[in-house]
Amino acid sequence: MHVVPILLLILLMLPHHLKSQTFVRLTISQPPALVANAGPDYTIYPGESLTLGGIPAAEGGTGSITYLWDPPYHIENLYIPNPVATPPGNMTYTLWVFDERGCSATDQAVITVIGGTGIADPAADGNIVLYPNPSDGAFMLEIINGHSGDIMISVMTMTGQVVHNAILTGSDSEMKESIDLSALPKGTYILRISSDFNEIYRHLILN
Repeated sequence: MHVVPILLLILLMLPHHLKSQTFVRLTISQPPALVANAGPDYTIYPGESLTLGGIPAAEGGTGSITYLWDPPYHIENLYIPNPVATPPGNMTYTLWVFDERGCSATDQAVITVIGGTGIADPAADGNIVLYPNPSDGAFMLEIINGHSGDIMISVMTMTGQVVHNAILTGSDSEMKESIDLSALPKGTYILRISSDFNEIYRHLILN
């Protein structure tokens, strides 16, 4: 009995779609989610310093990580994972982290200063109104109850590159500035508002 010819005959008689099959195994690799760690809450005495940020201050994400601390008060460096801060009063520091794909994450560290000076919420400083935020590119900045000096408006990328500049002439009334970022890539930008008295930072989110 000739086994090989019989098997060949059976194979030739099979439907075409049963003669050969191709199996493809797909492995989908997704980077771990980006997580920020601003470190634990602290209680200190006036004049004491502390190091912010966890060890590490960020995990996951894709590629290199960019750091930004807010508000920019009584802190040595806004752009490193573990800066030293010396707040004279109660302060909540927010850590923003961004990866190379534009993903972001935040975390907060609450600092309580025993018998400190009692700092007001910096977010309310200067009666600043910014809208809409997020936006598709057109932002409106309003500064209510300004002063007689000029105010410098700067928009920067997360790496510090300035992409928009303007100077507002101060007055005792409301000042407005239209900010157009529609030609820029989507992502998070930093708005810096500078005067002779202080600097205030805000985040602009471009969708």
